[in-house]
Amino acid sequence: MTGMPELTTLCYLVKDGKALMLHRVVKNNDVNKDKWIGVGGHFEDGESPEDCAKREIFEETGLTAEAMTLNGIVTFDSAKQDHTEYMFLYTVTEWTGTAHECDEGVLEWIDFDRIRNMNLWEGDRIFLKLLDEGHPFFSLKLVYDEKDVLRGAVLDGRQMELFDILNPDGTLAGYTRERSIAHEMGSLHGTVHIWIAMKIGQVDKNAERENSSPATLTADQSRESDEFSRNNAGCHWQLLLQKRAANKDSYPGCMDISSAGHMKAGDSVEETLLREFREEMGIRASVKDFIYIGDHLSYHESVFYGKRFRDHELSHIFVYSPSDQIDAEKLRLQKEEIESVSWIDFDELEKRMQDKTIQTCIDPEELSILKDFLNHHMHVV
Repeated sequence: MTGMPELTTLCYLVKDGKALMLHRVVKNNDVNKDKWIGVGGHFEDGESPEDCAKREIFEETGLTAEAMTLNGIVTFDSAKQDHTEYMFLYTVTEWTGTAHECDEGVLEWIDFDRIRNMNLWEGDRIFLKLLDEGHPFFSLKLVYDEKDVLRGAVLDGRQMELFDILNPDGTLAGYTRERSIAHEMGSLHGTVHIWIAMKIGQVDKNAERENSSPATLTADQSRESDEFSRNNAGCHWQLLLQKRAANKDSYPGCMDISSAGHMKAGDSVEETLLREFREEMGIRASVKDFIYIGDHLSYHESVFYGKRFRDHELSHIFVYSPSDQIDAEKLRLQKEEIESVSWIDFDELEKRMQDKTIQTCIDPEELSILKDFLNHHMHVV
């Protein structure tokens, strides 16, 4: 950044769970064209932040602000500008006067619940959520690229997690969204799921063959698999499940997949795969240690800590191939994420999920994908 910093204000008049929003539809060359925002603008010479906020509110709405709260300072770093913008963010709860039409766009009172689903800057969704939740005074830094895609968000010095949002067909939609907002809105995003499965019992090693996709098995291969299973009826599979930490933002204390994690914005499947396995299990693996078994699209709605949670995921599913080398007691678990791990027989897990005697967030359809893979590739289950 080489230019002089820019100082601005943004104000939200709020009452009865609603905010006065400005739909910027007038000027064709407006950087906020078609977006919904608050009211505000640039400092004039000699103005304090409060002076600027009050003047902009009056000019754009005809109202005189009487009770204002400075909620935070937002730092904007955009690749399209040669300077940094520092925005003073206000809420206004008392005012006088009569509102008039705005020459910048259309003013409308809108419920906070509706606002988040409207055409906003992705960074605006973050600070509007903070305002709605009554977050204490905050400093928020937002970084945008040359295409106005949000590439970074730092709240009070801590990096926030962003997801690449996906189209229904799994392709990139071209924008990112902060993690909690993606879960609140049910935005489709990518995850990586890793299963650790161990074969128990005597197995006829001569009957095992090269891995092949269940979808491409021939009739002869299917008969061979059935015959193998009959000849090794004493064999079964165990799965290593993690117990999620009690302070997790979703499904606290539930039994879950061996290891799993979200794909952060800009990350590949391979990067996520290795990072999550290393962080959660404490194991440094290579890509060749994992067998890809398919993708699974899922959607689940829940409520955690009084907040709506819509989990819409495209999960890339893997099996860790050297699972027989896992000693659960020696794993260096990520305590912030995982309370403990334990082995469970595959058929016992299925039964307990069906009769609801185990608290788990495992998707039954994904478990079926895993079972099909183990049955056709590993010849057991």
